[in-house]
Amino acid sequence: LMPFLAALMIGLFQVTLIGRFRLNPFLITLAGWIIWRSLKQYFGGGHYFSVTKPEYIFLGYARIAGTIHVSTTIFLALTIILWFILRFTKLGTWIAAVGSAPDTSRRLGVSPGKIRLLVHTVAALLAALTGVFYVGQLRGFVQPNVADWDIFKAFIAIAVAGVDIRGGRGRVPNVLGGVIFYGLARGAGYATFGNQNIIGMVSTTCYITVVDQYGREQTIVIQPSYKQYAVWTPVQRAADPTPPTVTSIQVKLDIITWGVA
Repeated sequence: LMPFLAALMIGLFQVTLIGRFRLNPFLITLAGWIIWRSLKQYFGGGHYFSVTKPEYIFLGYARIAGTIHVSTTIFLALTIILWFILRFTKLGTWIAAVGSAPDTSRRLGVSPGKIRLLVHTVAALLAALTGVFYVGQLRGFVQPNVADWDIFKAFIAIAVAGVDIRGGRGRVPNVLGGVIFYGLARGAGYATFGNQNIIGMVSTTCYITVVDQYGREQTIVIQPSYKQYAVWTPVQRAADPTPPTVTSIQVKLDIITWGVA
């Protein structure tokens, strides 16, 4: 239960930042990935560690009748369940309403805080389940840098699916299609160059632009790479020593399906 408890604590911490302090969900997700990844690398020390619990190996590695993986079966079952909830239940309507218009939802008697708490709790538990799948697929021999850049794969999938990162717009079948698209593109363009993995058909770059009260801008460019983590690109440096106040934050995600990552 430890992976699920750890993921649950992380999810509750991040949803508190999003709900109580009204911070941008996308930025909290990205910042959380940087922080938790750094802690993972620090405590892991770059060494392999072994997981011997048979249930972990079974969930990630076992196959049903020697064909389809158990993890794939669970994934498809959860996809159908989530699709049904979001498409045919009141809860699904409330989730979409809170994502698109939280103030209006509050006036109609729906609590945005409770809905956000539920959504992020489910997302955290699903993330923990994915980690268990990874452990099983690797037969219990895990390195701290496993799945380091999978967050960008998720960004690609939801971008292809037309999902609004702020919530309120998106369909589960489209997300599934985005995942399949990424898998096909990666499979078609996969190659090995030295000790790096190259995705020959999908590349993504995230630009985060912060604007202060003087109109000065600073952009963070984050691109998934095995050599590049985060690059600060100052557009215009401040000449005034007065501490700046952030007035706006813009996020741009570029998806290039013919590039090389």
